[in-house]
Order: sequence, then structure tokens, then C-alpha cells
Amino acid sequence: MQNLKMRLVLLTLIILVGFLGASLAFSPLITNVVIRSGGNILIRVLFDKCDFIGDWKVSSPSENILEVDMNDKVEGNGSLKGTFAAIRSNQGASFYKRPAGQRWDFSRTPLMRVWIKIHQTMPSQFRFEIVTSEEWNVFYYEILDQLTVGEWCEVTIDMRLPDGSSSSERLPDLTYVRQIDFACWTEISQPLHFNWDNVTLASGPIIPIQAVIVPSWAAVLVGDTVTFQVGVLGGTQPYSYAWYVNGTLQRETSASFSFTPNAAGIYEVICNITDAKMEIKTVNATLAVFIPSQGFPPSIDVFKSEVRAMFIHTGWYMTHNFTLIAETCKNWGINSIFIQISKGYIWDYGANTVKFYQPLATAVNIFKSYGFNVHVLLVVGYQNVPENMRALTSSGLIDWVDFCKPEARQMLVDMVTSLATNYNIDGICYDYIRWDFREDMPLGEEAKQQFMNDTGITNINWPSDVLQGGAYYWNFTDWRHKPITETVRLMTQAIRQANPNINVSAAVINARFGEDYLLWRIGQNTPEWVEKDYVDFLCIMQGYQYTQRGIEWSWDYYLGGVPGKIPCIPFIYVKDGERTVDPSEMVQLVQMLRNYGIYNWVMWHYGGPGWGGGSGNYPDVRPYLAALKRAGFMEEPIWAIQNFTVTINGNSVIVSWTTTKPTIGRLEYAEHPLYTAQIRYSSHYRNYWKDIEYVGDSTIIEDEEPKMEHSFTILMTAQLEIRIQSIDINGVTVTTRTLSVVGPKS
Repeated sequence: MQNLKMRLVLLTLIILVGFLGASLAFSPLITNVVIRSGGNILIRVLFDKCDFIGDWKVSSPSENILEVDMNDKVEGNGSLKGTFAAIRSNQGASFYKRPAGQRWDFSRTPLMRVWIKIHQTMPSQFRFEIVTSEEWNVFYYEILDQLTVGEWCEVTIDMRLPDGSSSSERLPDLTYVRQIDFACWTEISQPLHFNWDNVTLASGPIIPIQAVIVPSWAAVLVGDTVTFQVGVLGGTQPYSYAWYVNGTLQRETSASFSFTPNAAGIYEVICNITDAKMEIKTVNATLAVFIPSQGFPPSIDVFKSEVRAMFIHTGWYMTHNFTLIAETCKNWGINSIFIQISKGYIWDYGANTVKFYQPLATAVNIFKSYGFNVHVLLVVGYQNVPENMRALTSSGLIDWVDFCKPEARQMLVDMVTSLATNYNIDGICYDYIRWDFREDMPLGEEAKQQFMNDTGITNINWPSDVLQGGAYYWNFTDWRHKPITETVRLMTQAIRQANPNINVSAAVINARFGEDYLLWRIGQNTPEWVEKDYVDFLCIMQGYQYTQRGIEWSWDYYLGGVPGKIPCIPFIYVKDGERTVDPSEMVQLVQMLRNYGIYNWVMWHYGGPGWGGGSGNYPDVRPYLAALKRAGFMEEPIWAIQNFTVTINGNSVIVSWTTTKPTIGRLEYAEHPLYTAQIRYSSHYRNYWKDIEYVGDSTIIEDEEPKMEHSFTILMTAQLEIRIQSIDINGVTVTTRTLSVVGPKS
């Protein structure tokens, strides 16, 4: 018996020595083996001695310093030292290392230990980070609780357990680590120093199962297939999977599950993950399923009960499947399309003339084949400007149109004429029809001459007198809207001459800071365009800050209230700057718009099936559309005004139209303009600005009961202004722009 025990001990020692020998032979990076008092073996793998910079780098090296510190170290020849804001204050940086190949695999050694010394109190944003997968998902780990100022501290980081990430629906893929770094992303005004040394890796203890399901919330149409994927860390492999839909066990037993719903409704998808030790982790997802849209009646957009438009930020350098985009938009209830085009695609810089762009024509025709009205949004002032047409500023020429230059105006006129003539579109929307956010433009010779002609000021030191602090600075900022307004007039005139059926619109910044501010800052005189009928409707860019004020002031100043002198189809955003908007925020915004009687919107901008750029900066729009559907904001069907005619018969005017569902028809008319533009003066910006006001004092006649055919006869007078409305049983109102009726000359 004693011999048997000795043999077992000897055999154990041989196995242990053999294991350690093999480990050392196959992993030359192993630096030490620690046998704990409890008998557990912890093998540490040396990852980086930190004796030299090697593959370590620093972002913004002109502001931050990475160096080797030969004096302050834990072991070896030195440590690495990083200094944030070493040269000047900044918004933070990272000291990072990337693998020599494509990736590191830390799945078997997820426990990282690194010696760190901070030389002063660090901001709370000082963290360790890893970047994983092809999508560059960032995961961060809080380390300050393990550090003491002025002391070397060994910090332990379990990469399986991040404290946060750039994606809440992800676990770190430790088989695909593309970068590790020490980062501090915040405003740093004084240099911040820290050292790090001797980075090792170890297997780490078994942790409870960590699991996520992607997507955790999804929205599809009946008949669409959605795939759910479970990611798992921790526990003891292998794992087994059991999937349930609304409590019913499914056949799938892998980490991926595809489901095709055949009925509308809300589905609960559950996955139970069981590891080798029978530990169970449950994750769940919600799937909202909707019936595809039943379509919409043909009509111009401003005659629809609801405009649900989609903006396509084309990125023509990418390959898009416009057929799939059109199909997705139609199935989800979109009824109008806005496609962006920049000047560079329709202007031949060598020949100095317009050119036909076939990809735009192809995209337009695809959307038209699905029944959409299509508007082309032209980036007017910004970017892709021929050098001889650029605006001069105090810092030189910038890539912005100088609206004072005749050749620039002619270029824009030629562009919109070509769009109206050569493409099968329903509308043209002006974007960036303004100056840049600066008051020192335009300063070219053409601007000087036009300023002197318009203001009568000739004794001037140009440009110093019109720059801030100059004798005529306020005169200059008050004048700057005139070249833009004249360009708008010329462009709209050209469009209507080329194709009277084109609807002209303009994307304008909302007036949450006041119309006088926008007039002073960017020279955009929107109320004057409305007053003079240079645009048929507005697209007010409605953001998520100062929302109520933005709505009230914009509709008040630009349109004279709701419904306004002309209709409005506001832009609503899936991204607020760089921030991706939560669908619930969009629901709240649309609810607020509806509270004011505004039922139209353009969703800016499309991402999803068919988009060639991937998801990235273009979030999938379907969760937003699903959220609006769930809130009851995309009810079917859309109705519309059709066959609107005004007929003069002797001394009578017959106004008639039809609607695609019974509505109460209403005619408002007066022998004077229904809206006027009041001149206001801003003492703050020292400029005169216009404010559209509803005059009223009109006659209104309406149907006694809902009907689909509407006709009213009124007396023809020398001056007559009218507009019509149709109101459904839910109070949704479609209002046309005001129209002047001029009888035959006697």
C-alpha cells in the first residue's frame, strides 16, 4: 500500500513537471509560475516588458508624449511613461498598442495584470480599454480604484467583465482583440503623467455565465426573417442552447436562431444557455411584427394627410440597392423620397457646364416605379465649389459659394434647370442655401460692389470697415441676406419656367435662437422667401434641443403659425449630431409636432436594407418606424386631396377638388392677402427682419357633412386670395398654400 502511494505521488510529480515543461516549451512568453497556498497553479504569460516603446503609440502625438522612463520602473530596464496634454490642453487621448498581425486571442488568458503608477489624481475618465471585432467595438475597464497616487500598484483587469462599452448589445470577443489602450477622453488643461510596466496575462478564475442576445429588440414585417445571435462568456464549456418563442420550444439548438413570423404582433424570444456544470443563463428579446403598408394615393406631397418621407443621404461613391431601399420604405409606410445630390456630381468642372448623372436618374426612376414622389435635395452653398466661384473670407477662400458672383448664380441656375428638365422628379429642395456660420463673408470684389450699390455706402475701407468692430459691420451683416435671396429668386424662376409641376422647397435651420440671429449669423432670410412665394413649402430642420421653442418660433416667424402661409414638412433626425437618437425620443418629437397640428415629416436619414455603406453612421430606420407605428402615428390609410381646380366663369370663381376619403371641405378667401410680412428690428443684432403674420379677416365656407367631392362658388373680385382645407373625422387637416386668383383683364 505504501509503495502504491509513493508511486502515485511520483506519477503526479512527473505529470506536473511534464506539464510545466511542455507549457514552457510551447509558450516561451511564460515568465513565472505561482503555486498558491491552496494548491492552485497560476501561470502568468509575459505580454510586454515595457522596456521600450515598440508597438505602443499615442493619439495626437503633437499634444501628448509617449516615452521610456529608465529611472522609474518595477523591473527590467525601464517602464513606459505617458503624458496627456504634455504640450497643450486638449480633449484627451489614448496610449495604445496593436498586434503585429490582425488580432490577439485573449480567450484563454483573459486576466491581465499591469503595474501602473499615477503621479497625480487622474480624471474619472482614465481607463483601460480594448477594441474587438471587425466593427471596432470598444470596451472599457475602471482602474482608478486600484491605484494610489505616487505608488506602483499592480492592477488586475478581467477582460471578460467590462464596466462599459460602445455597444450595449455586445460582449467582448476576446478571440479578436485589435487594440489595448490607456485612455482619458475628457478636457485636460494641465499635463497628466502615468507609468506602466510588466504586463502579464493569465487564465483567470471561472466566472458566472455572461450572455447577451443580439438584437435585443427588433421590428420586422410579416414574412420577413430575423436572426438572433447569443454571445456567451464565462461558465464552463461546452454550452447548450434552447430557444423559445412566446413560450414554445423551437428546434434550433445552436447559438443562432432565425425566425419568420407569419402574423403581426409582439413576440418574446428567449434563449436558455446551459453550461457543462448545468448552470443556466436566460436572455430574452422582443420582436415587433407589422403588416406591410397598403400603399398611398397619388398626389403631390403637400396634399397628403400625412407626409412620411425618407431622406436618402446617397453617398454616390457607395453601391446601393435602390430597389431594396424602395421596397423597404414602401412596406414600412413611407410615401415620399428626398435624395441628396451635391454639385460635384452634376457639374463638369472642366467644361464649366452641367452634366447628366445617370446614377441619380436611375435611382429616381426606381423610386418612381414604386409610386413615390421624389425630391432632389441640392447642396447649394457648401462644398464642391469651383475655385473661381468660392467665397472670400478674412482667412482666405473657402469651399463655399459666393452668391454675389454672377458665374456662381448662373451655375446654380443651370443646375436646377437641368434637374427640373432631365430627371423624372417631383420637387427640388435647396439645402445649405446660406453663408457659413461666420460673419466675415463674402469679402470678394463682387460683394464689395453689390454692398455699395445696395446700401449707398461708397466711402468705405474694404474689408476692414465691414468686419467686426468696423464702421459698417452692422450694415454688412444686415445686407448679407440679399445676394442669397436674389439667388433663390433666380433659381426658383428657372425651375418654374423649365417645369411648372416641380415643387420648390428649402431645408432651413429652425428659429429656436430667433430669426434675427439666423439673419445676422448666416444671412438666411426665410420669411422673405415665403412672403414672395419663392418656395412652395419649407423643410424646417427640427432637432431635439429647445424643441418646443424651435417649433413655436419657426412656424411663427417663417409661416405665420400653423398651418401657415405655405405647408411645412419638417426634418426629424435619427442622429443628433454624432449621437444616435433613441426611437422613443423620435416618438416624443412626432407627438409634439402632432400636438401643434403638424402631421408631416422627413426622416433624416436612411439606413437599413439596401444601404451600401453598412449600418455604421447610418442607423437602421426600421426601429424608428416601428416605434412610430406602435405609438399609432402611422395609421393606414393615407388620404389626399386630388383634382384641385380653380375655374373663372364670368363673375364667379368655382373652386373644386376631391379627396380619397370623406372629409369636410373648407374654402377661405379674402380680397386682401391672408398673410403679410411685418418688418421687425433687432436691437441686439441691429438688423431688420421679417415676421410672417396671419391677417385673417376672411370669409370661410365649408361642407355641412363629410364628402369626397367638394365644390364652392364665390364672387370674382379685383383681388382675391384663397386657400382650401380638408379635415377628416380625426381632425387631421390638409391645407394648401395661399393662392392669388386673377381674373381676365377687361
